[in-house]
Amino acid sequence: MTLAEGGTAAVTGLLEAEDDGPTTAIEYTLTADVGNGELMLSGATLSAGDTFTQADIDAGNIEYVHDGSNNLSDSFGFTVNDGVVGNAVDSGTFLITVTNVNDDPVAEYEVFYIQENNSLGAAVDTVTASDPDDPNPGDTITFTLETVIGGSSTDFAIDGATGAITAETVLDYESQDSYTLQVRVTDSQGAFTDTWVVINVTNDAADDASYVLGTPIPDQSFSAADTFVFVIPADTFADTAPVTYDFNGTLPGWLNFNASTETFFYIGGSGTAGDAATIEITATFYDSNMNPIPGGTTTDTFDVDLIASLDADAIDPSMADALYYLEQEGDDAAVVEEGAGLEVQEMMVAMSVPETESEAAQMDTELADLIALLDNPELTVTDRGGENLA
Repeated sequence: MTLAEGGTAAVTGLLEAEDDGPTTAIEYTLTADVGNGELMLSGATLSAGDTFTQADIDAGNIEYVHDGSNNLSDSFGFTVNDGVVGNAVDSGTFLITVTNVNDDPVAEYEVFYIQENNSLGAAVDTVTASDPDDPNPGDTITFTLETVIGGSSTDFAIDGATGAITAETVLDYESQDSYTLQVRVTDSQGAFTDTWVVINVTNDAADDASYVLGTPIPDQSFSAADTFVFVIPADTFADTAPVTYDFNGTLPGWLNFNASTETFFYIGGSGTAGDAATIEITATFYDSNMNPIPGGTTTDTFDVDLIASLDADAIDPSMADALYYLEQEGDDAAVVEEGAGLEVQEMMVAMSVPETESEAAQMDTELADLIALLDNPELTVTDRGGENLA
């Protein structure tokens, strides 16, 4: 039997046994299965040990289906008998020849990278392709650049023999960070396959001032008893590229960080007065494909200290000429002598919603203490120019 690669052909007229009885009595038993396709009986696959009759062959019900591979020969073994016990059993091998059909080349979708500010003719990468018919004599493949999406067809070139792509213009990440190329792979008989190649341009941190640390994060000092929130200044890490943050093990357990909002937050009471940390934060920038940008890291360091809060209950009402408050260094009371001048740059009162009547009563008491402190005639409030405000 001869058939084309990937084809189907009936065994009719090519395998025949003669006997005095009916063709339905002549039975074939498959002793060795085909290797590069399937032998079928009325659409059902036959395997070694299965049987069929001469009547099946004559009716065109026995077919061989090639699997489309480049294996260009096949066969199956069989025995045949007339169904009469004691009569001789014959055997043989049925040979199959497959003629080659030219197949399209094979090329896969690929993603390449190149850093901006490249030299003209800089190598990008090489398209990989193959020809299923290789090594047919003279059957070679060639590469052509069909389309460039995101730029001009002159921005890139491809070597027709090797598939090597080069950049023929100076690429700029800030202007265009990705290109999509349609590449055609053709064999010597004209069969071709189109594939797509994505070229991502990565940023060159050397020419990007935004990777230089902007405004450093200021040192932070806040009450250990109160909830506190602060945001990284907008111009500390000013680049608009995707960014991740790493604290290199310096973020204490009592301080939290939300990367999506670039916000540090402290929950009142989770630390104690006197707790302190020097925090090292490293920002790593990524291109649009979330690949780390070479050199795209910036680091800043700042201090965070938890101090005791200004507490109205700590004031000794019997001393009209002094104001007591708790120092950062410990629990000892410090005194601001009369006329010394205590400069308060900011005042924030943080309160939680009371859940019980006793908590509400306690809050009323604390508010009364604070109001009494601010109304104390011994406390003079002036602006920075010395004008009396209270």
